[in-house]
Amino acid sequence: GVMATLDGWTTRIENDPFVSFTLHYVKNYEMKKRVLKMSDLCQSHKSDDIKDFIQTTIEEFGLQKYCPMVILTDNAVNVKKAVEDSGNIFVGCPCHRIQNAIKKTLSESRIFKFLVDKCNRISNSFKRNGEWNKLLK
Repeated sequence: GVMATLDGWTTRIENDPFVSFTLHYVKNYEMKKRVLKMSDLCQSHKSDDIKDFIQTTIEEFGLQKYCPMVILTDNAVNVKKAVEDSGNIFVGCPCHRIQNAIKKTLSESRIFKFLVDKCNRISNSFKRNGEWNKLLK
């Protein structure tokens, strides 16, 4: 059998949305993975656009015989809807859930915010001071 992962992200500088479709399978008792398609989402992060990307990729690579396919992805509502509307099986990534829980917990901690602020100040001091910056290299 096969399964897929679907990952979307936005670039930090240009704020451009991208999405990738990776196929995972076993061959000769060994796990394999192949990034089948990476694309910019010219349209948007709407579930219909993501669903079209999923369906087009499945058709383009002749994967219809594996459908419905399990697709592991983040837990975003629009992505879940896209996977389910494409006729496939959504599985939310447990690591992504843990990461979000940690991020939420840490962002609500005043002590953590204080420590991050101090670390940022130290880091910025090294960046601005040429002599100190050389010590880091």
